[in-house]
Amino acid sequence: MSSHPKPPFTAAQEARVGLQPIETAPRDGTVFLALYRDNGQMAYALTHYRIERDGNEGWWDGNTPSEKAPIHWMPLPPAPGAPC
Repeated sequence: MSSHPKPPFTAAQEARVGLQPIETAPRDGTVFLALYRDNGQMAYALTHYRIERDGNEGWWDGNTPSEKAPIHWMPLPPAPGAPC
């Protein structure tokens, strides 16, 4: 039995909904929609990567450090009425 959990999506499913590997997520403070695995369930959250002045860094959900690392991400859609 493998100690690695089964990937939640196939590559085709990821491409269809626009999910990208978390390794490609922006690390410049840009907010994006992140997919997390939480107790065997999938959960989404608005997330960004933050680097503190003291050198600590990591994923944040709003103003709270994430307890778990996201596994996939996708950019936020344009705001209604915003130019595409």
